[in-house]
Amino acid sequence: MDITTESLVIRGILGKTHINFETSCWIWTGSVNRAKSKKGLPTKNAYPGDVWLTSRQRMRAHRLMCLAYNGPIPDEYEVDHLCRVTLCVNPDHLEAVTPAENMRRRFVLITHCPEGHEYTPENTILQIIRSGRGNLTRHCRECERARHRTPDARAAERGRYATRTPEQKAERNAKDRARRKTKS
Repeated sequence: MDITTESLVIRGILGKTHINFETSCWIWTGSVNRAKSKKGLPTKNAYPGDVWLTSRQRMRAHRLMCLAYNGPIPDEYEVDHLCRVTLCVNPDHLEAVTPAENMRRRFVLITHCPEGHEYTPENTILQIIRSGRGNLTRHCRECERARHRTPDARAAERGRYATRTPEQKAERNAKDRARRKTKS
């Protein structure tokens, strides 16, 4: 791509951005690509759409801005949004990093599990999933414990019904034994 074509493409990108003066993000208002989950369903994350460079070559807007202003991007690298706004195309907010570094940066920002428990070294289980790229996942120990509790205990925690005290259980067991003896 020559200098004039590059400047036209950059002008086209800037024409499809909205500048947020509070965060200094350049929000992409053009077409958007939705990220897909492992099951192929759309997620809440949206990324800038493709910009056509030639009749056969296209590139994502944020990747093109990073390339134009920050230099070449190695093949295996991803463009990380330092501001954490996935639709931002401000080259000052973009950096080419390895997928592992990008994942590490995301992990640092997420401090609590979906149930609200804090990720601390004592409360965190790290697990490498061997499928695909060997992704690293993180689980909350408290949530894992809750998942393995008895159904009665889980229902009581949710307030569905109260569990019996040990005395009530012993009394109930004694009544059941007495009832079985009278039947036989």
